[in-house]
This record gives sequence, C-alpha cells and structure tokens, in this order.
Amino acid sequence: MLEPPSLLSLFAAALYGLVVLVCLLAMTSSISGGQRRWHSLGWLMLGILFLGCAAARMLGLEEFLRDSLRDVLRTDGAYGSRRDLQSMLIAALLVLGATISCWLGYRSLRAARCRRDLIVMVALAAGGAMIALLMLRLISLHWIDVVLFGPLKINWFADLGLSCTVLAAAAYYIRRVRSAKLRPRASRSRARR
Repeated sequence: MLEPPSLLSLFAAALYGLVVLVCLLAMTSSISGGQRRWHSLGWLMLGILFLGCAAARMLGLEEFLRDSLRDVLRTDGAYGSRRDLQSMLIAALLVLGATISCWLGYRSLRAARCRRDLIVMVALAAGGAMIALLMLRLISLHWIDVVLFGPLKINWFADLGLSCTVLAAAAYYIRRVRSAKLRPRASRSRARR
C-alpha cells in the first residue's frame, strides 16, 4: 500500500515541479528562438523525467517498487541470494552507463557548435545521472544503501545537486536564447563562440 508523502518528499516534489516548469520554458524559448531541434526535445525529455520523479515522490512509487521487487524475490525463493543478483545488476548498470556516457559525451562534444549546445548537454548529462541514481536506489544493495543513505546522505546531495544543475542550466539557456534574439545579426556569430 502506498504511504502518504513525507515532508522531505513534498519538498523534493516541489523542487522537481520547479525544474519541470523551467525545462518547459527552456523548450518554448528554444522553439521560439529558432534553436536546433534537439534542444527543444532535450528540454522536453528532461521535463518528462522530472515530472515522473515528482509523481513518484508524491505517490511513494519508489518504495512501492522496491518492496514489490523484494516480494517477487521472496515468492521465487531467490531472496536469500538477492545479493548476487543485485551485484550483477549494479555491475551491468555501471558498465552500461559508463559506456553510453563516454560515447554520447564524445559524439556530443564533437558536434557542439555553440554555448547553448553545451548547456543542453550538461543538463542532459545531469538527467542521465538522475536516472542512474534512481536505478541505484531501486536495486538497493546493502553497500549501495550505506553509501546513499548513510550518515553523509549522499542520496540527498546527489538528488538536490542534479536537480539544481538541470534547473540552473535551463534558466541560463533561456537567458542565452533571449539575449541572442536581442543582439544584432553581426554580433550573433561572435556570441556563439
């Protein structure tokens, strides 16, 4: 059964909601400013990601999914050996995430034409890191839990930091696009550098 959200979950959901709003504003700025199409798609995807995070926080879906996975393992009689399964999942997630990140980072940096491209790339990288953080929380291996939820509360700092990174990138992107629209054409080519 889903539990009512805690005060911390309400705060996180409010922050996610603010990120969604600013991402949608960045998307509309991208469209109205005639920016590259992948910019608006990137902001839309980030908005959807953080909307999902807000809904998950409000509804307690993360805890529900974690408990459901444990129940499935208990029903299948695999709960006692769950550490082996979780270790393989963590290793696969880390290898896959690192490979995809390196490949996308390399390709993206080669294709970057202007500062706005880099801003969107930073925001997308933070969104990818947020997905990795969510996956780590769902897999819930003991030593991962100790690192994420231990005395240093790495989970809170990572969650807050990634959310604020996307928020700041979106706000800066809006500012850059709006200022580019106000500049005369001759100075626009210099501003892209």
